[in-house]
Amino acid sequence: MSKGKPASARALIVEIIASSLEGIPSLEWVIERARNKPAALVAVAEYLHDYSSLRKGVYLSSDKAGVLLMYNASVNAPIVASFVLKLKLLVRCVGIRRAILVLQRSKYIHKHHPRNRQFLHVQYFGVKPGTRGIGSALELKNLVENKCREMNLPAYLETTQEQNRRVYERYGFRVFHEFQFKNSGFTTWMMRKENNFDVQ
Repeated sequence: MSKGKPASARALIVEIIASSLEGIPSLEWVIERARNKPAALVAVAEYLHDYSSLRKGVYLSSDKAGVLLMYNASVNAPIVASFVLKLKLLVRCVGIRRAILVLQRSKYIHKHHPRNRQFLHVQYFGVKPGTRGIGSALELKNLVENKCREMNLPAYLETTQEQNRRVYERYGFRVFHEFQFKNSGFTTWMMRKENNFDVQ
């Protein structure tokens, strides 16, 4: 990664994100009614990239195998552009009924974030399947810590995979709230990393 600058290789980043989304409980719930699941995964990956890009939070590891989507929660995305992205995702793979539930779940999550929005939000952290990814993950982990240190802010994230929760705990994140949304059938762990870095 070049000095932690946002990456511009959209196609590669979308490919990495889409290839790692399958099997994530919350995402499977979101696109449950999609007719074409592979296309839906790509649509979600494009949304995640483009929305994070609006908030200047897209990063690609030096070996181009890992992606981090992380932005300052206090920096708003342009309203019109953000609305267009969400509408496009709704039409492509979510549907109106499920979209209402997704918005309710998102509102619940936001309610447990700091009200002053003074934190970094890790929207996505992953490496391309089939690669070892250890170096990529370490580089991106260090980037999260460096950004927290530079901005004197904590980092927040959510995960619905227990394996990922354990990984994030090794990276110094701690669960501060967990919940099951209505009849979704999966647990969401909300995690926070304070501005200290004694955990390796």
